[in-house]
Amino acid sequence: MNITVCPVCLGFIEPNDVGCVTKHEDGIGKLCPMTAKPMPRWTERATREAVVGRSNNICEYCASFRATDCHHRKSRGVGGKWHPANIIHLCRFCHARATANPEEARESGLIVESHQDPATVRVVRRNGSTFFLADDVAPPRVAM
Repeated sequence: MNITVCPVCLGFIEPNDVGCVTKHEDGIGKLCPMTAKPMPRWTERATREAVVGRSNNICEYCASFRATDCHHRKSRGVGGKWHPANIIHLCRFCHARATANPEEARESGLIVESHQDPATVRVVRRNGSTFFLADDVAPPRVAM
């Protein structure tokens, strides 16, 4: 199962196999109101907010310049979705370089093949350090 964070009480939870939040307490001994409700879905807006928060507006590849572009690691044309594991926040220079040099971008994890899960492909930064991007926080809950 995929452990994530409840968007209401911020406790660790596991969505069930049909995408609903499993029964859990809210941290003060009461049943969380999110229990048995569908997990919020990642939208473009929710993903952008999560990615900007994760990067703190610094390029996640070079860590030298202000990040301005949300780059799909797996292209939307081959099934890439708006999920934080598939989006990396890049400066204009790194985004242009990744687009112009796809082989180099594949080697560094900035581009992911259509058959790959972006959450399982590490990013190798320009300085040689590596990290994985993940969808480990639930998107903000949309008012119903």
